[in-house]
Amino acid sequence: MAMTKPELLRNLDSRIKALISYRIDQEEIKVRLDPDTHNRVYFAAAFSRVIIGRMLLEFLGVGYSTERMALYQKKPKQKDIQASHFGLALVDVLTLPPCERVQLEKFYSASHKLVHLTDDPDFNRNLAPDIDPGISLIARLVNQYVYRPNGMNLVVPDKFRVMLDKEQPGWDA
Repeated sequence: MAMTKPELLRNLDSRIKALISYRIDQEEIKVRLDPDTHNRVYFAAAFSRVIIGRMLLEFLGVGYSTERMALYQKKPKQKDIQASHFGLALVDVLTLPPCERVQLEKFYSASHKLVHLTDDPDFNRNLAPDIDPGISLIARLVNQYVYRPNGMNLVVPDKFRVMLDKEQPGWDA
């Protein structure tokens, strides 16, 4: 049976919560956990965030070629669904502002380094500066392409709303 729009929005809500949860709670987590435990939690959260972020981008029609190191318009695989399956527009990769394309390319590149075993010397650096802004942009794109066309706004905790207001001005307009 095909997923309905209300089911889609419920599914997206749970994924958005997982996408943003570590980012809004990271300072409290650092204080409460010893460094080794925090490191394990950080990596678990990082993997979760990049996987969910990539899933949401592909749902919106945004793919990334590691060979060309560039975004492209992603077509769904056989059982995958995209926003277009619900009568919603896909993100047009070619019309994204250059700064947003770069931000998403950095997110995809960092996520690729994180989820693949590699001998890249850059692997162990802090990838948050490339991942976190991408997460904010992904949240804005989901709001713009999925929630607003359905007469809604993405519901996020106040801490993340403050981050979005700073990093993605007008995200909920």
